[in-house]
Amino acid sequence: MVLDEMPYLVREDPSFEGALQKAFDRTLTKLPVLLILIGSDVAMMEQPNTYGRPF
Repeated sequence: MVLDEMPYLVREDPSFEGALQKAFDRTLTKLPVLLILIGSDVAMMEQPNTYGRPF
C-alpha cells in the first residue's frame, strides 16, 4: 500500500496518523501488506518515527 503526499494528508486531518496506526495494528498487520509512506517534506516525514508519535 502506497500513500503519496503524506504531509498533505496529515495537514488536512491531524488525526490521520493515529487512524492509520489503528488500522495497521488491528487489520493490516494480519495481512501481507507493505505500507509505504511518501512525501516531499523531509522534516514531516521524519516525525512519525519520533518519540510520542503513533508509529
